[in-house]
Amino acid sequence: MNIVIDEMVNSSEKFLKGDYSLIKGSESEIKFKINSLFPHLHNGLSSVKAIRDQVKKDLMILNPTIENIEREIRIVFESEKTIVIKDSHISSDKEMLPKIRGTFDKLK
Repeated sequence: MNIVIDEMVNSSEKFLKGDYSLIKGSESEIKFKINSLFPHLHNGLSSVKAIRDQVKKDLMILNPTIENIEREIRIVFESEKTIVIKDSHISSDKEMLPKIRGTFDKLK
């Protein structure tokens, strides 16, 4: 999460300094982003400190939802796994069998 926040703040800092080099899109999309979208997103935020302070406030609201999503994702990935082997030649490969067994052991 900190990496995403740092990237976002760095991007915002560039925008506040008039550096639009990270803004991508067609000419009309870039104009829209510079003249409308980004000023709206940064409304009232004129410094990196103000942006970081706002992120802290926002995370207090967002964190419970993010934690619920993470919990649901963990439940999905902790369910039983199914492995399908489509090639019967794999069982005749003496080097591959120990690798497969090692993979199965890791999945336990």
